[in-house]
Amino acid sequence: MRSYPTASDYLAALRHDHTLAIVPLTLAAEANGVTRAAVDRMLGLGQLEEIKIAGTRFVRTGSLIKRDQAWADQVALVRAELEKIAADGATTTYQPLMNKVGLSHSRPADRRTIGKILGAIGRDTLQNHGIVLSVLVHYKGTDRPGPGFLNEFRDQVEPGYDDDDLIDREMRRVWQYYRPKNVVE
Repeated sequence: MRSYPTASDYLAALRHDHTLAIVPLTLAAEANGVTRAAVDRMLGLGQLEEIKIAGTRFVRTGSLIKRDQAWADQVALVRAELEKIAADGATTTYQPLMNKVGLSHSRPADRRTIGKILGAIGRDTLQNHGIVLSVLVHYKGTDRPGPGFLNEFRDQVEPGYDDDDLIDREMRRVWQYYRPKNVVE
């Protein structure tokens, strides 16, 4: 954490280092879609960088940008892996994808993060391609995604199908979409 006794001290430092730009904690919370308390936790864990000016706490904008980029990188890595799996006509479980982006199945926060990543991928592929790529991620020992998938996509994909039919149908659609173009049936 950087600390400046006065606003003048901060402004003098900012003149020489524009990366010291800041936002209030409430704006950092809004930008991350979390509560102010969650921003406090992120600061405490070193996930965001704090700057104090005359005792008032702010978040360094560079750390917000870095966090956004790390999220985008995680989503891109998981999506690329899922696209390979789809091209192979296969499914996967959560753990290999979590390992790919440095998440642990034993940490509840990491399980929420992979759910958010898969939700983002599913929403994007549904909006842009009419399929839900994240349907290929199943609970270990099962042939279906977790309840988060159905909660989010049940009514968006094909209303009226029962859950098993919806999952089977969507998996076939994903495999068809990603099947290598030179495959002859």
